[in-house]
Amino acid sequence: MSLERHEYRLKGRAQALYLVPGLAFGGYGIFTASGANVIFSAPGAKGGIAPLAGGNLISFISFVGQPAIMGTAFILMGCYFAAFALRSRVVLDGTHISLRYAIREKSADLSEIEGWRMDQVTWSGPYWRIELKEGRGHILIMTLFQVDDSFHAFLSQLRSLGNN
Repeated sequence: MSLERHEYRLKGRAQALYLVPGLAFGGYGIFTASGANVIFSAPGAKGGIAPLAGGNLISFISFVGQPAIMGTAFILMGCYFAAFALRSRVVLDGTHISLRYAIREKSADLSEIEGWRMDQVTWSGPYWRIELKEGRGHILIMTLFQVDDSFHAFLSQLRSLGNN
């Protein structure tokens, strides 16, 4: 295997698969947190906080706070999906492999790997499961990455653990 550095990103359709919901969640979160939904959820409300929350300041804070919390949650989900689409990558650097998905990273050297196998998940398709030695877990690489012969050459150096 070449000792060059190889970097693999998600295929275009896979990026869209995660970026579109990320933008939708983020947009909905901004809409919700901005209070724009108050216009639609309380039609005819006029004249300050009295019609919206019964004239009570605590009720008003609660009324406004819930959309802000919900909006923030949707914005964070949107950011996660967008980061997943744009930041995910597999890097082969000589005998070292590293994987990054959105905010998670895992890496191993060839000497730390027990073997690999193909697994199947429900909605995102098959993936390569690289098992690490000494109970260190595994590295899951979706087949949605644009890999080449160098990646397959790296896998051929590992012991096959069969398919699951």
